[in-house]
Amino acid sequence: MAPSIGTALSAGTLGPTETSILGPKMLGSTALDSGQGPEYADVVFLVDSSDHLGTKSFPFVRTFLNKMISSLPIEANKYRVALAQYSHTLHNEFHLGAFRSRNPMLNHLKKNFRFIGGSLKIRNALQEAHQTYFSAPTNGRDRKEFPPILVVLASAESKDDVEEASKALREDRVKIISVGVQKASEENLKAMATSQFHFNLQTVRDLSTFSSNMTQIIKDVTKYSEGAGAVSTTAATDADGVACEDGTEVLSVVVAMMVILLVKVHVGMMVELVLLVMKVVV
Repeated sequence: MAPSIGTALSAGTLGPTETSILGPKMLGSTALDSGQGPEYADVVFLVDSSDHLGTKSFPFVRTFLNKMISSLPIEANKYRVALAQYSHTLHNEFHLGAFRSRNPMLNHLKKNFRFIGGSLKIRNALQEAHQTYFSAPTNGRDRKEFPPILVVLASAESKDDVEEASKALREDRVKIISVGVQKASEENLKAMATSQFHFNLQTVRDLSTFSSNMTQIIKDVTKYSEGAGAVSTTAATDADGVACEDGTEVLSVVVAMMVILLVKVHVGMMVELVLLVMKVVV
């Protein structure tokens, strides 16, 4: 069986219903064959810098980006990364190909990445991102070999409709991963995302835990193809956070728990019987 995203995520499991183990609530699950599809991509991070997010939460976004950039193999012939902030308009931090390694990016985050503020207009940001990062003259790499990916971080419901702008990006073969924090609109997240790659976290602090999951998600989305016959699966989780990928495994867990319970009852009865015998002998 091909490994699923739900199996890979240590902070929670994916499925049609929200599940939480360490905090983040994540939706959607797609089984992918890691041996197929392109290996690297052009990734653009489009992060909320509106008044809804706020200055106090902004450092968590910076930390998240720092971890993401540090975790991806960024080279001229591997992953390329661009970064933009948005509120009512888009603010470019750096373009795809501007930096050929991660250290200049991390230095930029440290010295130049500052909170903007303003109202939240995601549609406007999506349209500007489409023109700025994903137009043919600005991209410059074969999309079949290096698919374009847009990671959108939102903290509240957009003041403008996101559906048409998202659809235009997807029709231009841009894969979208949407991540929500705080009071993000689940409807917005679903409308933006490619397939089931939309994730709703409980708080902005969960971004730190989610960053390790996000690295794998980006790798999975890089390989993902709508028409490649990908298999969907739902990962069920028991109370102890054990992911089970099909009904057989769920049944096995239930049977094992029943056996343990019966053994405990049997042992308890034996102990009581021994104590009773000892009392009679004495």
